[in-house]
Amino acid sequence: MKKYLYLLLIATALFSCTKEEAKTPDNLRQQMVDMWLFRSAKSINYSAQGVATDSTGVLVTAKDFIEFKSDGSYSSSTLNGKELTTGTFTAVTTTRFNLKKGSATYICRVINLDLENFVFAIQDPKIAGQPYTETKYILYR
Repeated sequence: MKKYLYLLLIATALFSCTKEEAKTPDNLRQQMVDMWLFRSAKSINYSAQGVATDSTGVLVTAKDFIEFKSDGSYSSSTLNGKELTTGTFTAVTTTRFNLKKGSATYICRVINLDLENFVFAIQDPKIAGQPYTETKYILYR
């Protein structure tokens, strides 16, 4: 009788566990699609060794937002309707995406993305042994 009880417990545990959804670039893209309001942005300067040396706030207002659309396009605007920029985005990995504006492509690193917040950084081109700059954007829904 104990043997059947253990088998029942094992079977229940096996069938009640769900497999976590696989993380793919498509999942990142789906999570990004929405209208995000700017909370803040800052430009961070790093030494050649990757140590932050200083930072400067980037001018954004509480009325600015960026909208990532399901067709792969994005636009940033003010809440009063003034469009600031448009382009396309592509999820490359589960933690990286590209923003394309005109002929320029910006490589972005996801720092945090959850139901309420989206934090990402755009790094200037990095040359080995040279200081570099990264701009960090903090968004919310």
